[in-house]
Amino acid sequence: MEHLTVRELMISGIVSVSNQTPVVDVAKALRDHQVSCVVIDHSAPDSGGAFPLGIITEHDIVRSLADCSAGEAIQRLCAADIMSAPLVTLNANATLHEALTISQARGIRHIPIVDDRRTVIGLVTQTELARAHFRLIDQQRESIEQSIRHRTAELAASNEVLSDLALQDDVLAIGNRRALEVDVYVNHANAMQSQSAYVLALLELDNFRGYVKHYGDAAGDAALCQVSATIKESLRYGDRHYRYGEDSFAVLMPDTGRFEAVEAMNRLIENIEMQNIEHDKNAFGHVTASVGLGVGEASLQRDWQDVLEESSTYLSQAKTLGCNQVCFAVDELSEATRSKNPLQFLLGG
Repeated sequence: MEHLTVRELMISGIVSVSNQTPVVDVAKALRDHQVSCVVIDHSAPDSGGAFPLGIITEHDIVRSLADCSAGEAIQRLCAADIMSAPLVTLNANATLHEALTISQARGIRHIPIVDDRRTVIGLVTQTELARAHFRLIDQQRESIEQSIRHRTAELAASNEVLSDLALQDDVLAIGNRRALEVDVYVNHANAMQSQSAYVLALLELDNFRGYVKHYGDAAGDAALCQVSATIKESLRYGDRHYRYGEDSFAVLMPDTGRFEAVEAMNRLIENIEMQNIEHDKNAFGHVTASVGLGVGEASLQRDWQDVLEESSTYLSQAKTLGCNQVCFAVDELSEATRSKNPLQFLLGG
């Protein structure tokens, strides 16, 4: 699975239209070319590959029709009015595993494929990714069955490979650490290309090992599920959370600056505290969480592993300073924000 690239799965011959193309003409292009989506760029269809701006699918056309109060209203819409943007793309050398993770995490049914010059050269669909994924699983299953017949040791090794390829945590039904790393990798590349910023937060429940030891494994799983649900309800549209460790989560916030992330994470730890999950072994008497933030942006000239390391560093600082708080670098925050939690600003940018 790691070696199968989207270049081998993509559909070539992408239909593209200008961002000023009337929606009616976009619908005709879908019909005439018998495709389910078109890519939107700055120029005409015969331009030879302009930087992609967005994408329009059949669903977008139907939604625009439903939103129009009168028949003539659709005549005034152009492609730029209804396209899905910003556009998420993948390099042709991306693996099936990376493409499937991005498609599932962001709910994307069509992903344009670009070359090293960011020119669109093809398209993969969620359906084709899923089919390829299941084909590879069947191949892996056959390999495992042969191992059963011949060598018990090979069976154990194959099961370990399958476990490594899993994308979801069995207890919480959310992405696991492997899925996070794939998502951060692709998000980092897109952020560097578009000169945007993103924030990666690591959240750890305070003294949760003491909680499990005191209340038991079943209660621990129930508490984790409740916290995971609280995180999901607290996140903004587009943010995603994953299980990062035994008692920790990761939150990926695309197109987000540090100030926005601090506000969002402060609200999140308040919401977790408001759940009032009893925790006698915690200094606060109930379940609380500590958070560390890492920022990824082009001006910092570092890779996604550095962002993850920064998050881990500030998470450790948050626990050292007394838990139940958010820690981060402070170079770009206002004095008003600094006054909300002075402990957060002992660290320096």
